[in-house]
Amino acid sequence: MRIVLCVKRDILGNLALNRLARHLKSHELTVLLSDKVMPEERTPGSPADQLFFERDLPVDHLFPALDACPQTVEPRALTFNGLARKFGIDMEVVANINAPETLGRMRALQPDLMLSNRFDLIFRAEAIGVPRLGLFNLHPGALPHYRGLYAPFRALMNGEQKMGCTLHAIDPGIDTGPVVDIAWIAADRSKSVFWHYVQLYQAGADLFAELVAKIEGGWTPKAEPQQEGEATYYKYPNNDELEAFRKSGGKLFDTLEYRELLTDYR
Repeated sequence: MRIVLCVKRDILGNLALNRLARHLKSHELTVLLSDKVMPEERTPGSPADQLFFERDLPVDHLFPALDACPQTVEPRALTFNGLARKFGIDMEVVANINAPETLGRMRALQPDLMLSNRFDLIFRAEAIGVPRLGLFNLHPGALPHYRGLYAPFRALMNGEQKMGCTLHAIDPGIDTGPVVDIAWIAADRSKSVFWHYVQLYQAGADLFAELVAKIEGGWTPKAEPQQEGEATYYKYPNNDELEAFRKSGGKLFDTLEYRELLTDYR
C-alpha cells in the first residue's frame, strides 16, 4: 500500500517514525514533516527547557552530527536522514498541509492511507479526503476524556493508573474523530511526562501497524463515534498547574531518562 506518514520533526516524532518505518517497510512510504512550534512551548522555564531537548538539541545538533559520522554498526534508532536512506523514504518538511501545492503533492502520491503522528498541523476537509482508505491520527491520550494538549501530563495530574494512545479517524474537529482503538500503557509516577510520551507513541505505532495488517487481510476499518458527554478538552498547563505538578513529585523531563534514550542512536 501507499502510506503517507505525517510526523513532527523532533525526537519524539523520530522515535515513533523509527517504529513505524520498521513495521511498514514492505509498503511504499512517504513522510511529511512538521516544524511547527506553539508559542506556549517557548515559554521561559520548564516548557522551553523541554522543547530544547525535544526539538532544538536533536534536530539542530545531535542528528546532523550523527549523519556526518560514519557508523560501522547500525544503531537501534536512526535519524530522519538515516531512515530516509535505509528505507528509501521520500521525506520533506511542509509548513501548511492545506496549501494548494501541498494538496497537489499529496493527491499525486495517491495514498491508500495517511497517518498523523504528533504533526501539530490541522487538516481541513480537502486534505482529509485525499487518502483512499482514510486519514488517521495517533493522539497520546485516551479519547474522548483527554482531548487537547499535553494529555500525559493531565493523566498523571488526575491520578490515572493507565494512559491510552488513541488511534482515531480525523474529522474537521480537534481530536473529535471516531475511535478505531486505544493502546494502553501503565502510568509510572517515578517517570517523567516525556518518558510517557515515548511509550505512548511507540504503543500507538504498533496499533497503526496492526490496522494496516488487518486492511491488507481484507478488513474494512471500523471506528466508533466518541461520546461527547464524556469529552474533556485540555489546554496547555499554566504556571500554577506546572508548579503544582512539580510539588506533587511529578517531572516533566528527566535528563537520565534522556541520556538512556540517546544510547539508541549510537
